[in-house]
Amino acid sequence: MPRYFLLGLLLSVYSYSGKAQHLYTLYNNGNSPLPDNTIRSIALGPDSSIWIGTDFGLCRLKEGNWNVYQTNNSGLPDNSVRTIAFDQDNNVWVGTFLGGLAILSDTGWAVYSISNSRLPDNHVRAIAFDTAGLPWIGTTGGLVEMRDTGWHIYTSNNSPMWVNSISSIYIDPNNKKWIGTTNGGLATLVDTSWIIYRIANSEIPDNTIMAMEPGDNGILWCAFPAVGAGAFNGTDWLNFNIVNSNNPSNALTNLSIAPNGHIFFSSLNEGLIRYRGGLIWDQYATNLNPDTANEFLPEDNLLCVLADIDSSVWIGTSSQGLVHMQYVSVIDDTTGLATIDETSMVIFPNPSTDFVSVRSKHLIESVEIVDLHSKKWRTLLNITTQETTIPLDGLPSGMYMMGLAINGQKIWRPFQIISVN
Repeated sequence: MPRYFLLGLLLSVYSYSGKAQHLYTLYNNGNSPLPDNTIRSIALGPDSSIWIGTDFGLCRLKEGNWNVYQTNNSGLPDNSVRTIAFDQDNNVWVGTFLGGLAILSDTGWAVYSISNSRLPDNHVRAIAFDTAGLPWIGTTGGLVEMRDTGWHIYTSNNSPMWVNSISSIYIDPNNKKWIGTTNGGLATLVDTSWIIYRIANSEIPDNTIMAMEPGDNGILWCAFPAVGAGAFNGTDWLNFNIVNSNNPSNALTNLSIAPNGHIFFSSLNEGLIRYRGGLIWDQYATNLNPDTANEFLPEDNLLCVLADIDSSVWIGTSSQGLVHMQYVSVIDDTTGLATIDETSMVIFPNPSTDFVSVRSKHLIESVEIVDLHSKKWRTLLNITTQETTIPLDGLPSGMYMMGLAINGQKIWRPFQIISVN
């Protein structure tokens, strides 16, 4: 493996010397409208709502208000929800365990199953949209491309894929499809050209990919169920497992990359794991020393995780409900005191159009604007003032994170851009 890949990867994730204080909230079916304590999927809606897929229904949580969708009160075809996604029209796409694909729009529900469509299997595990806005659906019976002219089904019989069980899909800005499978490795598709990465023909450490997300510098991060985490730069693979790194678990179920570049992994046996770059791995689990103040999880068997735009993490457990972990301040290691009051950061106007300004009680050293996929859109260095304005020309409408460097540390806040073009 080229040395530059390893060095660049270790330096690519921002980390700080302090410790974060956290505020934890547990939602379960005893203290909230959550219909079931098994959380299969979590997604961030276009309006910053949180959508939760459980084994007994679909939920929407927005500013303390809940909406619960089940087979007995909606068009949801199956209560066991496995994946959630949103299209460019803000419709909600829901993959279920036994009921196929469901789409919730302003006009109601639409359902596609093996009985009324070409869907190859009713177990839908992954949903993604290409650069043209067309949906790609991963099922246990094959991959579906929902073209305007008709559906195309890819299976091991008519494509180079080794198996039909699709576990995850990522489509990059160049419209390249990355297709994670169960026991069949990772497949890529560009137009009609396929590449298959398997243990037998590449350095990929596992043939099952639970989840994928893009990180900084073109790195694709993967969560594997048996060998830990993986990073792929398009040529070489880097594996982080319990033997060769400080990653405490090989059994990873999901991952989510925060706007500041930190990578959160859910695990089946060691709780929540965060990678901050270099050799720095943080663990949040019930089996840690009480003095570490990390024991906020009701159990260590986790199924999914979402790092949202508001400096917080949502964690789905296998039997104890939903956990919301919020960052509330940064603590200096030497003094034990909060060095930055994050509430002193004000972004205005919000939503923004042509420009956005930020004001702080502290001197601002630099400003960075990233989107929800951690893509950097603006960087301003050597500011040394308490207020600055950033032009937004060329940035598409959507939710973004603004990061301020103050006293060598970073704080992040979300804001929205509404394009007038």
